[in-house]
Amino acid sequence: MRIILSNRQRRHRIETKRLSMAAARILSVLGCPEDTELSVSIVGDRTIRRINRDYLERDCATNVISFSLREGEWGEISTALGDVVISADTAAREAEAGGMF
Repeated sequence: MRIILSNRQRRHRIETKRLSMAAARILSVLGCPEDTELSVSIVGDRTIRRINRDYLERDCATNVISFSLREGEWGEISTALGDVVISADTAAREAEAGGMF
C-alpha cells in the first residue's frame, strides 16, 4: 500500500507515521491490492470549508471529505483510490465532545 500523507496544518500534533500505518492496515483488511494508493491531507477548518464550498457547494467546515478516483467510466484505470481530506480542527472538537481528549 502507498499512503501519501500531507499534514498542512500546525495547530494540532499529528503522528503521521502512525496514521499512515493505520490507513495501510485498513486498506489491507479491506482486501485492497498491494499497489493501491491513497492520498490523505490533514488541514484546518478554513481549508476544508473552502474545499467543501468549492466542490460540494456546502459553505461550512466538516470533519472529512473524500474524493474517489474509482468511480465513473475510467475508475478502473488507476491503482489510486482517491483523496481524503481531514480537518484536524473539527476532528479535535468532535473528539473532545465525545470524551476522547
